[in-house]
Formats: sequence, C-alpha cells, structure tokens
Amino acid sequence: EKMRFEGKVVIVTGAEFAGFSYIETWGNKHYVTTSGLIVHPDFRGLGLAKRIKNLTFTLARQRWPH
Repeated sequence: EKMRFEGKVVIVTGAEFAGFSYIETWGNKHYVTTSGLIVHPDFRGLGLAKRIKNLTFTLARQRWPH
C-alpha cells in the first residue's frame, strides 16, 4: 500500500535490491516520520543507508512541507 498507492517509499535497486526506507504519517498527516531503513548486507559500508535516509527526508519534505 505504501509503495503502490501512497508514494511513501524510497527503494534503491540496480541489478538487485539494495535497500529501502519508508515514510509514515499520522495525526491527519500533521506528523511525519521516516522509518524501516534496510540495507542489503552486500551493500553495507558504502554509505547507502545515509543516502537512502537523505532521499527519504527529501521526499517527506516535498510531500508534507509544513
């Protein structure tokens, strides 16, 4: 649901899955949090988690600027 209908997910892939994080909202979308950060073991230690989290924060700020 978050991926298909709500646009609340950042997924990083190439030839295979690398990682993802998602955004959760509550309080009639007055509150926003980023959560569920996962990086596949093959891609750890490359700074991917930081990049995914930054992309997730950017997406959250674009979708819910206030």
